[in-house]
Amino acid sequence: MKLFSGALIATALAAALATGCSETPHRYSEIKPSIHVAPVQTMQVGESRRVAMTSENLVGARAIRWDVSPTNGRIQVEQNANGQTALFTADQPGTYIITASADMGNGQMISDQTTVTVHGRPVTTEHLNEPVNPANPGGPR
Repeated sequence: MKLFSGALIATALAAALATGCSETPHRYSEIKPSIHVAPVQTMQVGESRRVAMTSENLVGARAIRWDVSPTNGRIQVEQNANGQTALFTADQPGTYIITASADMGNGQMISDQTTVTVHGRPVTTEHLNEPVNPANPGGPR
């Protein structure tokens, strides 16, 4: 009787392990690496906005890279957030595309992007060094 019970338990255990082992790796292999950049939408010239990204299953990925196009916008990675956030600033109005990407190795890159519209007048230094008109100190120079 003990031999029969032992064989029955061993068979049930082998079946459970076989079923569990075949499903578990398959289920986790379906989760593909991904990056998602949160939308920023609009802002004013000269403002800085935090751009955040979330990621999933980036095991083995190298550092997150941030880019902005056109290049007259600036993006600076925040050091205390492991590359998950960056500050975007633009001194010119226009439409900018901000991209976060990660090198997964073997030539595989994953990325996501958001579009930001910047409103306002361009920041210029054209008249900053001209002398003040004494007849109208608050007006045009």
